[in-house]
Amino acid sequence: MGDIRRQSIASSLLIYIGFAVGALNIYLMVRAHLFTPDQKGLIDSITALNLVFYSFANIGATAIMSRFFPLYHQYQSDDENDLLSVAFIFALIGFVLTLIGAFAMEPIFVRKFSAKSPELLRYYYWILPYTFFYLIFTMLETQAGINKKTLLANFMKETGSRVWLTFLILLFALQWIQFDLFVKLFMFSYALGVIVLGWYLHKIGKLTLSFRFSTLTRRLSRRMFQLAAYVFLGNIVFNVAQNIDSITITSQLGMSLTAVYMLSKYISSIVSVPMRSMVSIAVPYLSQAWKSKNYAEVTRIYKRSAINLFIVGLFLFLNIWLNLDQAYEVFQIDPSYEAGKWLVLILGVGMLVDLSTGINGHMLYVSPIWRFEFWSGLIVMLLTIPANYFFVKQYGTFGAAWVNLGMMVLMNAIRTSYVYYRYGMQPYSIKTLYALLAALLCYGITWWCFDGVAGWLGLILRSATFSILFLSIVYMAKLTPDWAPVVESFQKRLKRK
Repeated sequence: MGDIRRQSIASSLLIYIGFAVGALNIYLMVRAHLFTPDQKGLIDSITALNLVFYSFANIGATAIMSRFFPLYHQYQSDDENDLLSVAFIFALIGFVLTLIGAFAMEPIFVRKFSAKSPELLRYYYWILPYTFFYLIFTMLETQAGINKKTLLANFMKETGSRVWLTFLILLFALQWIQFDLFVKLFMFSYALGVIVLGWYLHKIGKLTLSFRFSTLTRRLSRRMFQLAAYVFLGNIVFNVAQNIDSITITSQLGMSLTAVYMLSKYISSIVSVPMRSMVSIAVPYLSQAWKSKNYAEVTRIYKRSAINLFIVGLFLFLNIWLNLDQAYEVFQIDPSYEAGKWLVLILGVGMLVDLSTGINGHMLYVSPIWRFEFWSGLIVMLLTIPANYFFVKQYGTFGAAWVNLGMMVLMNAIRTSYVYYRYGMQPYSIKTLYALLAALLCYGITWWCFDGVAGWLGLILRSATFSILFLSIVYMAKLTPDWAPVVESFQKRLKRK
């Protein structure tokens, strides 16, 4: 767990730099008098549609890389390894199919969005270059991840595209470009990431492309096509289900309410950052552990990830919730976004539910029972799509938030129950309950002491008090075995300095 811990901490720090840049971008876009809610809602809608397009274009290419890398690593040298080439061929086929599908689906798209969000129609085909660069970037990111070179990949994923958006926002704020050009340039957000990460992988000798298929590839080709078929269908359902909330809101309620909902979703998603860094680092170790049937190692990573992610999630979410009201005022957010406060609570609880079960979903995808993860996830996501349509129509943005929470609870209940039934593994311990109680206690003390303190002083006092109280309890009660080594390492570095 030491390598995972060290890389996870470094990766999380880099990702949080990206989140800081992203937070700046969000702030500039929701601050009054720069972008209208409709303009921000347009960018949010384009981002959601890109992920739907990407699910068709990916066609299982990144899953093939993750799933079969241990075999290629074991039986082939870097010069002979043609796994990346195979994945690129799958992706090329997928992107061509996406182009064809985009042309065929245009009339349906016009019918669904022309009434409430006609501005989105102007940029329909501009989403395709966005999807192309995002597809290539995710493949390069996966290539870096399976070779345990995650830091730059995570940094470029979380920071590269956001720095590009910051640049565009500054050009727009200075009135050097109009909003139309702003949107079109936004479609090339991942182009820089493709260039930088491609150059890095080439430099370290991990971008070898060979279009002469090896004997190993021919032997595994049937299994690759089977996996691609499963993942292709699963990705479509998953990404549609993950983005159907914002897409449905855009279609039925308009882009201004999409902007309100997506700001709330972004705020709650800050809680999930540690999950993203831990997944990229731990999955190669899990894949190897499953392959060698080292169930003790799988259990160890499973349980450690659960308690660590839950503690960090509680720390982040309760800091956010303590300060949310004052943050709207201090940062002079457009008043229309304050309607999303309770959406943050609902969506944030869903994130905590997901974090409390660790990296179970990604663990299952590289396990022998990955088909169960696929089919169970498929069923839950299929239920989510009509549920979003109905609840958004009846209850607006709150309907989408409640469906999101229900999906998180149901999905993780199914995963946890089946893993326990099949392998006797489960992510919880009494320390999970202690962590929750400690967090709520520290929240209550902080709220009671400083609820009436306004402005920057209130933000600082609440954050500092809650953080010191909660982290002190985590350390003294030894709620996670990974916290003490971090503190000790930090103390040693201070002494050296």
